[in-house]
Amino acid sequence: MPYKQKIFKLILIVFLQTTAFTTVLAKPSPNVDYLELNIDVIKRLMIFSEQEHFAEFASGSKTRHYILNESIRLASLNFVLLYKEKQPTQADLLNTLQETINKIPRDRFDTDEAEQIATNFENIMDIVGLESSNGILNTWMYGEEISNMIEKQRHNTQSK
Repeated sequence: MPYKQKIFKLILIVFLQTTAFTTVLAKPSPNVDYLELNIDVIKRLMIFSEQEHFAEFASGSKTRHYILNESIRLASLNFVLLYKEKQPTQADLLNTLQETINKIPRDRFDTDEAEQIATNFENIMDIVGLESSNGILNTWMYGEEISNMIEKQRHNTQSK
């Protein structure tokens, strides 16, 4: 493996872990009223965060496999933090989705890995009750230009 790839992986791991831990430490203690409403979602997100999400990639690079799983674990924890802070609106959920997925560099993953990352984000969306990503996942997966074409075609199909 080229030296630059090893350095990138190390930097990505440190960045993802630092981002999650500093965010957790910076949050004030939650208000019990909304926390009681959110406890089921928080539990489901925590269970999801600890699962194996990239078993089909486990035979490859252990570092890459770790990075893939860690990215989903940290994404889940970002939603946990949101639910610990307040009763999130759809806008809050979409904002967290966009901020979280944009921390994952799409160009560093092949198509199969990227599709699995997007599928895991869809699973997170199911847990939090978010029906649509409003194009966020398509934009991350395919880029803004192609995502706009997909959305335009979807809109035209629904209009007929």
